[in-house]
Amino acid sequence: MLLDLHLQDVQCLDVIGHIKQSMPLVEVIATSTRDDEMEAVHAFDRGATGYLVKSSWFVSYGDAVVEVMHGGAPLTASVTRRLLPRLRDGAARRTIHHLGGKDSRDGELLTSREQEVLQLVAKGHTSAEVGEELGISAQTASAHLKNIYRKLQVRSRAQAVSKAFAQGYLR
Repeated sequence: MLLDLHLQDVQCLDVIGHIKQSMPLVEVIATSTRDDEMEAVHAFDRGATGYLVKSSWFVSYGDAVVEVMHGGAPLTASVTRRLLPRLRDGAARRTIHHLGGKDSRDGELLTSREQEVLQLVAKGHTSAEVGEELGISAQTASAHLKNIYRKLQVRSRAQAVSKAFAQGYLR
């Protein structure tokens, strides 16, 4: 579902929560006219899978839907770039409580290829850009991202990057 966060007379962030509560299998991609990382964080907190700024060069809603279908979480690159310092600061303040600083909650380690994908995602690359950089298809990059989500037990790119910093996969 594509949801415009600025519909008149509607608290759209609350709508995301209601949708996820009543229909947990529905994925919500929030769209906005605002290039605002905090609005994106609030949308993710409510259960959104993606956040796209309408004026960004990436706004291909079809590509965003396909990315979600392949386990990805579309996020406008400018928002990702501004979120990274916040994620790094938060990760630096937390103590890492796991074996060797590298294991995920369910005990599965990320493969070296998954770590490469995660490094590029943390830099704000789309699945297509990750694929191009690593010499793999965008679908394969999305499949790696889906595995990362499962292993780290997260639902979005932002959560994956944050948790990866906390668990020592990213520096």
